[in-house]
Amino acid sequence: MAKHYGVMEENISAELHQAKRLIERKKQSGAVVNTTHDVLVLLRPYNDAFVNLYKLVCISMTLPVTSAACERSFSCLRRLKTYLRNRSGDARTSNLGLLAISSRRTKELDVNAVIDRFAANHNNRRIVLL
Repeated sequence: MAKHYGVMEENISAELHQAKRLIERKKQSGAVVNTTHDVLVLLRPYNDAFVNLYKLVCISMTLPVTSAACERSFSCLRRLKTYLRNRSGDARTSNLGLLAISSRRTKELDVNAVIDRFAANHNNRRIVLL
């Protein structure tokens, strides 16, 4: 991974040795370090000392484990981009895509609260619903 992303391999071994000691010390003081995210949070204050290791941990956090989420997103966009919706603008299509792709979160939205917030923010666009 270090070779592929242009991280200096010579420094990685020294940084790994020091990071291992830092993690052990933090664990003794009661910190929980079980996941890659925990390591990232632990290294953030020391990112000047662990430049290469911090870079690799950040890269590993952003790499997808599978392509299933991307494939689901493309399938969702394919359903969304029907002939009629294909004529809408990019901003609207993007917003509809976000709502459709994150449907689990969308279903949790309180529609009445969204309508009230919209009405409060846009005085010239009062919505009157019975």
